Amino acid sequence: PMKCDKEILVDEVCEISGFLESFSAISVQNPHIVFIKDEINDNELEDYGKHANNNEVFPNGINVNFVQVLNKNKVFVKTYERGVGITNSCGTGMSSSSYISSLLGICEFGTKIEVMNNGGKVYCIANNDTKSIDLIGNATYEKEYEVLYDKDNIELKLVNVFDDEVKTYQDFVDSL
Repeated sequence: PMKCDKEILVDEVCEISGFLESFSAISVQNPHIVFIKDEINDNELEDYGKHANNNEVFPNGINVNFVQVLNKNKVFVKTYERGVGITNSCGTGMSSSSYISSLLGICEFGTKIEVMNNGGKVYCIANNDTKSIDLIGNATYEKEYEVLYDKDNIELKLVNVFDDEVKTYQDFVDSL
């Protein structure tokens, strides 16, 4: 949901948004705008995210993505999630950024795109013919809990901590 004078917005300026540079809008079940940047600045992303989420152009709020091109079919993405702020990783942000990057010719449709962020990396395949995105990645278990409840009480009981898995994943992220 975006109230702009254009139905489709790909690498264009939407003046009523208050952003003076071009961006692309996409909805992958939740709305995103994508800016292609030479460098990603956290303060700038924070400002853009706050501006977008206090803006009548985006009445339900919106996620803001900054994409830095690293190589052909390789990008770095940082996302400001509506209601959250800057996150280490956002699956829909990486997916939407891959699709927009393919629309703009930065990446190729139907090809595995390496998408990196502060949380690690995934691969996305943007499919133009089906207007879909495949996200391929891993999950890391950090903790396991058991939820105990009755009608008057809910208790969360820690069952297991996966320190080795967390360390292995952090080592991997540090190596990127």
